Amino acid sequence: FWELPFFNLIRAMTRYGSSIGTSPVKIKIPDSSKVIAGQSDGVWPVQLKRAKGDGNIIVNVIRVDDAGNEQSVVKVFLTDGGNCTVCLSKGKYRLNFAVGTTYYGSVELFGVNGRYLRDTQNIYSVPSVGLTSITIPKQPGETISFSDYLLWQGSDPSLIDKTQF
Repeated sequence: FWELPFFNLIRAMTRYGSSIGTSPVKIKIPDSSKVIAGQSDGVWPVQLKRAKGDGNIIVNVIRVDDAGNEQSVVKVFLTDGGNCTVCLSKGKYRLNFAVGTTYYGSVELFGVNGRYLRDTQNIYSVPSVGLTSITIPKQPGETISFSDYLLWQGSDPSLIDKTQF
């Protein structure tokens, strides 16, 4: 009954939205860690790092103002064991993460099987004595100590607004 063409169409619309009936295409992982969106144009350098064996991750650096408003400043793709230095302006920042095994590009990121998280416990102040680098530890499916899942049991990952990651 569920295999009738009508239900396949409904499933495709629910999962892929405007790309009805098509699957996202796997994209080659970037060879080196790099800025993929936004600008690294401040005066204080901060190195974002990923330990070898921890996998690929997209880090979205979010500026938080005194009123609690948030704005994405720069997005970095960190390859397994990679690092990237970004220059930030004076202010407070927190991080969003996207991780997964298959990268589908800047729109789908790691697709419906990826994990999309936000660090709700760490706020980084720039400039700060000693804040020269941030190592992003393993995330979903391994260990999680400071992030809160934006995906919870039973939610549909295709409905997540991936522009935040």
